[in-house]
Amino acid sequence: MRKRFWIAVFAFIFTFQFGSAYATESLAASLVEDDPIAKFLMENPDRASVYLIRNGNKVIDYHSDRAMTLASTSKLIIALEFAKQAAQGRIKSLKKVSLDDLALFYVPGTDGGAHEAWLQDIQARQVVQNGKVSLQEVAKGMIKFSSNANSEYLLMHLGIDNVNDNLDDLNFTKHQKFFPTFASIVLVPYSLMSSLDSQLPLETRVDLVKTQISTMSQKNFISEANKVFKRLQKDKDGSYKAPIIADLTEWYDSELDDLIVARLPKATTKEYATLMNKINSRSYLPNKVQKELDAIIEKPLDPDSPFTHIGAKGGSTAKVLTMSFYSTDKDGNKLEMAVFTNQLTKEEFKQLSQNLNTFLLKRLQDPAFLADLTQYLQKNR
Repeated sequence: MRKRFWIAVFAFIFTFQFGSAYATESLAASLVEDDPIAKFLMENPDRASVYLIRNGNKVIDYHSDRAMTLASTSKLIIALEFAKQAAQGRIKSLKKVSLDDLALFYVPGTDGGAHEAWLQDIQARQVVQNGKVSLQEVAKGMIKFSSNANSEYLLMHLGIDNVNDNLDDLNFTKHQKFFPTFASIVLVPYSLMSSLDSQLPLETRVDLVKTQISTMSQKNFISEANKVFKRLQKDKDGSYKAPIIADLTEWYDSELDDLIVARLPKATTKEYATLMNKINSRSYLPNKVQKELDAIIEKPLDPDSPFTHIGAKGGSTAKVLTMSFYSTDKDGNKLEMAVFTNQLTKEEFKQLSQNLNTFLLKRLQDPAFLADLTQYLQKNR
């Protein structure tokens, strides 16, 4: 019997709705102790980290120097590099690129339907011309829909080293380096499997692959991912990728998924909240860079919105949920924060993701709630 295709390394399962959530959702859980996200943070200090800035002042610093798995939240750095190169004229954001080139990095079953949702969106908005779409739309798809194919394509197009240079520019000393972690990394187990004796029983080979992944150095693992990355770039007819996906569905399981997730880049909430602060200040980046970045990460707002600016990027795996967020309201109040969680159960993941909108758009915007939350978390530092 065919096993379920377990790969869920970057599935962006929840949808971050901005719209009119701030106007319609109930504030029944007005006490900090009753808020499900605040309660989780308080009760799980070893699995959670938060850093929050309001109007330029640090308000919450809760295990913020602990490096934790980023998942798709890391795509903010790729967006920043995109904006820089577009502003400098090194790339043209309106240049058309083929959807077939993006498809080189699409691995079905690994992104929670994100890439397919993006394809439907650009078709509905009629921005596809002769099978091509602008680079800016590719970048938007990376942020709004969290398309892993778009992300890996942009790593290739912008240059991984260029993306990593931003970590030094931002003085992100705990942020691990980028490598092909959005599509190529998922195929690494097969790459390792193909080097084993095919006469060995499948179960034995799977165990050997798991042992290799769990014991090899990060340098060697990145080398394997880079090999796959190069192969995918040349796989125009799909003859390399298609049989791999078919094979992986037979034996890729949740244990392998955990081992792959453990290899993803890590960083701190302090680093990402600081990044959001720089973006939301609208004074740190050169005007041209800010404009290009806004086009990618700013969220559309309703006329009755209390905000003038909102930007966010979340990420998730089966057991990880991360979010970086900024907002500016019509009174000029600015808020930036990052919250990372890991080792989540299915129920915890569901609970956190379902309440994230209200937490960010309403509760944290209330100075009284924020003050109570600060005191609440200080009890368990």
